Formats: sequence, structure tokens, C-alpha cells
Amino acid sequence: MPNAHSAHSPAVRHGALVALTLLVVGSAGCAAHHHASQQRKDLDQLARKLPGQYDNRAQAQLDPSDVAVDLLISPLQSTLFGDKAFYVRESVADDPRRVLGQRMWMFAQDKDGKILQLVYLFKDPQRWLELTDEPDLLLSLLPADMLPLASCSLIWSKSESGYEAVNKSASCQPGKKADGALIEQSMALHGDELTITAQQTDADGRLQANAGAPSTYRFERRGAVPDPEEQARKAMQNARDK
Repeated sequence: MPNAHSAHSPAVRHGALVALTLLVVGSAGCAAHHHASQQRKDLDQLARKLPGQYDNRAQAQLDPSDVAVDLLISPLQSTLFGDKAFYVRESVADDPRRVLGQRMWMFAQDKDGKILQLVYLFKDPQRWLELTDEPDLLLSLLPADMLPLASCSLIWSKSESGYEAVNKSASCQPGKKADGALIEQSMALHGDELTITAQQTDADGRLQANAGAPSTYRFERRGAVPDPEEQARKAMQNARDK
């Protein structure tokens, strides 16, 4: 006569199945948590590596039709925008007063742990031209001063040689306030080389999908970002000297 608790009884088989299911679910949960934790570490590392002073002079020398551009990526020292926010300014090489564009990049993780780069434009660009030279301007910078580019975020991932990002959304419509802006479609950071592929918007604020291939800019890091505290000290000293 078989034992009521033999391995072949329905009750034992059901209990074993439940235990196996809980083990699989628990293992999947641990794997997902580990993956999100690793992506958080990747995000922290990316935020440390990204800031700097870049230019595309080498690219411009190969093609006279290209304009040499200086690119500044500077951390924003503001609690309102989180600890992964950056002020980004493009200007004509060797002439920082001739600003070609400025925006803000904010990095965060989505619900699945993926690294997102959110892009914002300044509603009043002229007001913030001196942001890197006058850090005190940050005290008046509010979320209402920014224009979010809906569905234009990039998804970053770590690669064997660095970091890469793509815009997987087909619904990026920056809007009329972004007329003429270059919207990042993909990026890659490999050591001191930052490649940005961008597409320009038309008068209606839509990406010019039929205006030829997107523009690709190959920047090289030339130096570190000026220390905000040192800049503040210099600004105070200049004010006293005047």
C-alpha cells in the first residue's frame, strides 16, 4: 500500500511544483534587481566620464564645409534637477560668445532600470548664456524655465569600449519652440571621443526626415570642466576688483 506522502502522491507533486515556481520567481526577481543595480553603477560611471570641454576641430579640418564647434558639458550644481543634470553649450570654436545652441541633459533610470537621457531646451536662451561663467545664475533656474522635448529621450547602455545611446522612439516632435534645433538621435562615448548624430527640426518643430542624412559630429575631449566653486571665487574676486 503506497505511503500518503510518497513522491508520487498528488499532494507531494503539487508542493514540489509550488516550491519550484517560487524558486524560479525568486531567482528572476533577484536577477532583475541585480541588473537594475548594475545599470545604476553604469549610470554613475557615465555621469563621471561625460563632463568635459570638447571640440570637433579634427573633423572640421578634413571637411572645409564643416564648422569647428566647441562643446561644453558641465554638471549642474542644483538640487532641483537631481544629481545627474548637465548644462550643454555649443559655440563656434575659440569664440564662446557665439553660441550655437544650449540645452540641459538629465539622466535617470526608468521603471526597468534602463538609463534614460532626457533633453530640455531653455525657453529664454539669451537669459542663460552666462550660466557657466556666472554660477549664481543657477539660483534662479527653475523647471518652468525649461522646455522638455517629449519622446526625444535617449536610452544608454554600456558597451565593450564605452557607452552608446539611441532614440528608439518614432514620435519625437520637439515643437515650434525648437525650430532649427539639432535633436540628438544617437550618441557614443568611447574614452575621450564623443560622437553625436543629430537631426534638425523644421519650422513646424518636426524632425526633417526627408532632408537628407542626419549630421554626425565627432568631438574629442580637450580638457576638464572648470570647477564651479573655483569659478564662483573668481567671480567674487572680479566683483571686488571692480
